[in-house]
Formats: sequence, structure tokens, C-alpha cells
Amino acid sequence: MMSTIILENSFIEYDLTECLLQFIFYKNRFNDLQYFKENDKIMIWDNKIYIDNYEWYYQPFIRFITGQSRITIQTYMGNEFNAYITNILNIITKIKAYLPKTHDKYSLLNDLLNRNIALITKILPGLKLLRKSYEENPPDINISLNPIIYKLTQFLNKHNNQKKKEL
Repeated sequence: MMSTIILENSFIEYDLTECLLQFIFYKNRFNDLQYFKENDKIMIWDNKIYIDNYEWYYQPFIRFITGQSRITIQTYMGNEFNAYITNILNIITKIKAYLPKTHDKYSLLNDLLNRNIALITKILPGLKLLRKSYEENPPDINISLNPIIYKLTQFLNKHNNQKKKEL
């Protein structure tokens, strides 16, 4: 079932089903960040974030063989989270600004918004811990993570404040 929204006044068409599928795609990629603990490191396999559970003395060797450098991780985080913010969060924000609450697809949009809020709430602490885990090692991962954390926090604050106003 396709759930396409066409807003006549802005000539914007969004496919909420596609947004939901993309959300699931990104959720699967980022999900392990919610289990991240202090001093954990990450690995990227099949474009998905995993916690690096190898013993500390194996980590450098495994990272060298698999090409898991800090630059690779920094690039992956920047690319994937910026795509998530652009392809999902910005679209939700735009639709929410124009879609009337009386629209028949508003509940689907609200469900998608709540799912994203829940995901961000779960992974944000992991991103902050990740920043600490890599802070002493060049290249500076804060270059990638600070804008991501800022944008995710900004999205949460904006939509949580809107929810409070609606109540």
C-alpha cells in the first residue's frame, strides 16, 4: 500500500512508505550504537555499525586487514548520518510543517516521527560515548560527530517541544 502525500499548495510529493523503508534501512545500520559502552570501538561490516568485540591486542591487526581505519569510520559516520538526516529527518520536518492534522496520512507521519525520535533517543548516548572513545586519536572524529550530534539533538528538541505544545 503506497501512502503518497501531495500537498497542493506547495507542489511537494512525499512517499511515506518509502520514508518508512529508508528509516528501517538506517535503523538497522545504526542500531548497535544503543549498546555502546565507554571505551568501545566500532567496526563497519556490510555498511552496518557493529561493536568491535575483539580483544585489545587483536584489534590493530584485524583493523589493518579489514581496512577499518579511523578515517574510514569518520567518513562512514559523516556520510551515513548526513544521508539519514537529509533523506528522513528533513523530509519529516518539511511534511510536518505543511500537513494538516486532519489529513488522513497524518497518523502515518506521526508514527514515522515517533519511530525516529525513539531511534535517536537510543543511539545519541552511544554517539557521545563514541566521540570520547576516539578523542585521543587522530584524525579528530569530532569533526564528523559534533555536527551529527548537534543536528540529531536539534531534531529531538524541536519535535519534543512541538509535542508538548500539542498537549
